[in-house]
Amino acid sequence: MVEINSVYQKVLVLTNKEQRGFITPLEFNRLADRAQLEIFEGYFHDMKTALHKLPNQSEESDEIETLLEKISVHRVVGDALAINNSTGVVDVTSFSNTPYRLSNVRFGNQTVQEVTQGEYADMSAHPLTQPTTARRVYIRTGENAITIQPAPTSAQAENLVADYIVAPETPSWGYVVVNSAPLYNANTSVNFDLHPAEEEKLVTRILEMSGIVINKPGLAQLGAQMVAREFQSENN
Repeated sequence: MVEINSVYQKVLVLTNKEQRGFITPLEFNRLADRAQLEIFEGYFHDMKTALHKLPNQSEESDEIETLLEKISVHRVVGDALAINNSTGVVDVTSFSNTPYRLSNVRFGNQTVQEVTQGEYADMSAHPLTQPTTARRVYIRTGENAITIQPAPTSAQAENLVADYIVAPETPSWGYVVVNSAPLYNANTSVNFDLHPAEEEKLVTRILEMSGIVINKPGLAQLGAQMVAREFQSENN
């Protein structure tokens, strides 16, 4: 978790420096949500890139380990699934949280393999490759549904669980107006749903976007320079 007021105050200091402009709470909240999503979605691209690099000797400095630690903030493990036993359909909206990415599905100690519709058709056409109760598969059959084959019975359904990644909660800097000025209200605020190490990255991303919103090219340039320094530091 990253405290939203800490990020907002840093953004205000930098935007007001040399009279570069002012970011209202509404503007900040819109940019905060976008910045958080960009950082969160970047994890998965960075993970693909990191997998092509040789890991460092030190586990603490290993990029993959660092990314896994940041993603772990959003990981749900062993969520029980509600299934229609006659069809094998699992409605994703029945999950405890809405999945952003489904990691894997497990039936007891058995991992249920994901296959495409075409792969499932090919597997089902041959007795030796047909899915069985010892080798189940699942197919994505809609935006909010997956289908398990063969479908577990009612007695077996409680053994079906999933691991998945959830999207971060929308951040919000809550406030009350006192003497015509916004005053921070912790009770109505929602902090950033990211690893604490991402605070400075949030500040730089929001600054970069702020320059465009309030039409201050110098501010956008400042944010871009900070992002460039951040990128260079991460890749040294």
